[in-house]
Parts: sequence; C-alpha cells; structure tokens
Amino acid sequence: MRKKLFSTTIIILLLAVTLFSVQTGAVVSPYVAVFPSSTKNPSLTPGSNYTISIKTDYAGNDITGWQFTLSYNASVLYGVKVTNGDLITKDKDPLAMFLPGTFDNTAGTLSLTGAFFPFIYPPAPLTSGPGTLANVTFIVKDTGASNIILGPETTLFGYTEGGFGEKYKIVDGYVQPDHLGHGYFDNTVPPPEFVPPVAVITAPEIAYVNEPIEFSGENSYDPDEGLIISYRWEFGDGTPPVQTTIPTIIHNYTTTGIYLVTLVVTDEENQMSEPAQHSIEIMIRPLASLVKWKAKPEAHHWIWSKDQDKNVSLTALAGNLAETPVDIEVIFSILDTRGGMPAGPDIVVTKTLDVSSADVPITVELNPFDYGYSGTKKVFYAHVTLKYYDPIIGTYVPTTSKIVKFAVVP
Repeated sequence: MRKKLFSTTIIILLLAVTLFSVQTGAVVSPYVAVFPSSTKNPSLTPGSNYTISIKTDYAGNDITGWQFTLSYNASVLYGVKVTNGDLITKDKDPLAMFLPGTFDNTAGTLSLTGAFFPFIYPPAPLTSGPGTLANVTFIVKDTGASNIILGPETTLFGYTEGGFGEKYKIVDGYVQPDHLGHGYFDNTVPPPEFVPPVAVITAPEIAYVNEPIEFSGENSYDPDEGLIISYRWEFGDGTPPVQTTIPTIIHNYTTTGIYLVTLVVTDEENQMSEPAQHSIEIMIRPLASLVKWKAKPEAHHWIWSKDQDKNVSLTALAGNLAETPVDIEVIFSILDTRGGMPAGPDIVVTKTLDVSSADVPITVELNPFDYGYSGTKKVFYAHVTLKYYDPIIGTYVPTTSKIVKFAVVP
C-alpha cells in the first residue's frame, strides 16, 4: 500500500511540474509560497549560492505545524541545505521539532520537510503567522532555467478551539493547489533587445516631370550601431516598390502632382524601421527663350534712331516654352564695339510670361549719352540675355542670348 501511495505521489509531482509551466494567475490566500517567486539574474553564475524561503501569509493564531516537498531542475540547481524558519521554533516552544528533508540532486527533489509542536495533553501549543516555514539553499550548477515546485504534500496545520479541538489543514496542497505559490529561477543571459533602425529620406521638395530625381537614405541609421542592409522605396505614383542594398536611387515621375515617398530600412538584425515619408511636388520645368528681334536690323545690322528725345529703343521677343507661367529676367548689356567692354549700366526687365504661344515683346529705351555717345556717330552692341526663375534652386537660370549691332547718329 505504501509503495502504491509513493508512486501516486511521484505521478502527481510530475504533473505539477508540467502544469506549473503554464500556470497563470495569482496565488489564493492563505497560501504557502516560494519567495522570491521569480528570479531572473544572469549574474548568478555556476558556483553561486541561491536561497529561497518558503512562507505563509496566514495571520491566524492557531498554527501547530507545517510540511512541504520541493522539485527543481537538477541540471541547473544543486540542493545543499534546508534550515528552519521563524514560524515553528524552540524559542516559541522548547519541544518544537524541525525535520529537514533530503535532497536528491539527480531527480531534483527535496523530500518531505516539516516542523511541528509535539504535545501529549491539550491544549496543543500554537503560534500565529504570517511567517517563514524554511529556507532552502542551492548551488547554481549551470546556466539555464528551473521551476521550483511545491509538492501537493505541502500543508499548513492548525488546531481548533485554542488547541483543545481538532487538528485541521489550513492549507492543503492536494485539494487547494491554487493556494501554493511556486518559484522560478533563470540565470540565462537574455538576448539583446535590438532597437529598430531609423529611416531618413533626403530628397528635393520640388522636382520636374520626366527628369531623373535622386532619393537618398544614406542618413538613415541604426541606434545599435549596426549596418543598414536594405532600403525599400515606394514613390506614391503607382509604380511597384523597389528594394535595394544601396542608399541612393533614381526615379522619374511622368505626371505632375504631389507624391508621398516612403522609405523602410532593415538592419543586420532584421529589425525594420518605421516608415519615413517625404512629400515631393512634381511640376513642369519653367522654360522661356528669346525668340527673335521684333524688327530685322537694316544693312550692316544697324538700327538708326532719330527720335526727338534721342533715346534708342530696343525690342526683343520672348516666348514661354512651358505649360505653366514663368518668371523671366531679360538683361540688356550695351557694349562698346571698339573693345567689347560695357559702355554703361545694364538694363534689366523682369516679367511673368503667361502660358501662350504668342511672342511677348520686351522693350527698353536707353539714353545714348549714358553710354559714351557725344554727338557724333557711335556704334554699339546690344547683348541681350534671358533668364527664367527656377523654383527648385531659387534663382534665375540663363537660357538664350542674342547680339545686335546698332548705331546712334546725330
């Protein structure tokens, strides 16, 4: 019969070990529990001492004894000592008995350990909780994890009627498994908590349709100081995503509009960044050009001026070659034909060319006396340059220029 009961106990213990690994929820009071309930400490290396306490939170004054068994992972922990706690002690009753169990460091068990107040005649000696049943010390044998399981034999005993009544079980591990709090030990080094990389897009805010645009993710970075190994681009225009191993990429937009570019980078730990986004406006490049002079110069390319105010009028024709309005700047530089040096200040005209196929006259008047004319015939060059405003670079860009020769006569 004893043999059968022993076998049943072992089976129950094995079931408890298996079930504890998935047990969740708080321990029900009153309890008998392992403290600390969980130890995760990589510094508890092999050879270190590790001590747990078996405690109860029961605060009644009718405690007369206790008992428990333990199981643990013998490949990680090696049991060496079990000592009495402060609940049942000789300080409370000289006849108090502490019966330590025996470690089996092959099976990973501590056999039945207990303490009680022996007596012959009532009342039974009693004590009150809460308190510590016992302390169990292990030597850390290896790196790994171990459940520390209180067996179903674990019991906290009491006496009713102030020690004159009946012995009863305050906590019964067999019928109240939720009143047992188990422990956990783990000294493995946790895997590093990798921080995802950060994607950063460098690109213009404005670009032109059907022109190559460079997008760069080279400012992306990994806070772990790892390497960025891939760049996944989405350009927001319906084209398929593109994944590369280099940070820069060229893309053309075929229609105007505002597009949202998205970049996700991946580091060498296969951590992916949050998407970085960049808005880019695609427009038609503004373009204008000098088309021609309004009137063809006469023989020898001279333009004769005999106006009453003696001013010379020069007119060039500009054309808008784009599909959007364009701001232009037309510069008339008057040069001395003898040395090709400036004869006086440039004349600058700014204008906005609307979308139109018509040529737009750009006319200036100059006083020849401001350019070295002294009343006798003088020949000049007019060097005319047109620039259009490029909003991407924020300045005027030269396009075409024309030169005409003219003379001023008395």
